Amino acid sequence: MKEEPRLKRRISLDIVPVGVRVLGDSLDGYKDCARYRGISYCNAVHLAGLGMELLVTPGSVTACQWVPVALGFKERENSFERSIKEGLEPFTAGVYLSPLHLFKKETEPQVVIIRTSPDKFRELIRLAGPGAFMDPHGYARELTALDMLLADSTGPSGPWLIRNFNRGLDLLNRYPLWQRFTTTLFRSTALTNIFNRFISRYMANMSVCRNSTVMPLLTGRANISYFCTGGIAWGKNSAFNMTSGFPWEIFRKIENGLDYPGKHNNDPRLGALERERERFIKSQGL
Repeated sequence: MKEEPRLKRRISLDIVPVGVRVLGDSLDGYKDCARYRGISYCNAVHLAGLGMELLVTPGSVTACQWVPVALGFKERENSFERSIKEGLEPFTAGVYLSPLHLFKKETEPQVVIIRTSPDKFRELIRLAGPGAFMDPHGYARELTALDMLLADSTGPSGPWLIRNFNRGLDLLNRYPLWQRFTTTLFRSTALTNIFNRFISRYMANMSVCRNSTVMPLLTGRANISYFCTGGIAWGKNSAFNMTSGFPWEIFRKIENGLDYPGKHNNDPRLGALERERERFIKSQGL
């Protein structure tokens, strides 16, 4: 594949990149962080993007059935869990999440999650170079969208079904009743298993926990994915955006070509971010 020239201007990101560090067998050094307890990992990433340091641990996630296996919080115990092929080995003690500007100074992220539009992801691909990304060959649509982004840099941003299904979820997200319904529905392993068969075939799946966190860790390469149902419904992400994970070493190589809230001290955009966080916490009764 011919490498395209790198961009001369900075790529501006509206959403704060979130640093991720997997704590393999101990929470030492992180026990002072707020423990997340909520519906999903993508919801925790959303909160981190609003300026919160969080620790996701076994038992943190109360609704999403995919997360405990994908992040190695538990062993696979049933047919649904055994159907999740890519995941961290048990037993993960916790996952530390933080916006980059608040990330603990004595350590580094292992992965940086970036969420932005397909057009900006195409710019990121040109900036980093194709060799920075995992080879999408052999992976299904549920796990990566790299083949579609690389094959068509000018056409529509992905398959019709994913785009329109996610936009429908975007509209439903405005209704609290829908939020309560999905939270209750996906607490059931049996119902999750039925739904999993559909989305694994036609949609994106585990977009933030597996595709944007686990795959960069396993492959040492960046990955870009469409959002899954939970990423839209619980992660509060726009259906017009996509999600990605960049290993820290690769992110460092492209960071000079990026602009994002919090990159520089006294960034005025952080004030708006803080107000958005306070509104969200108040709306959720947190």
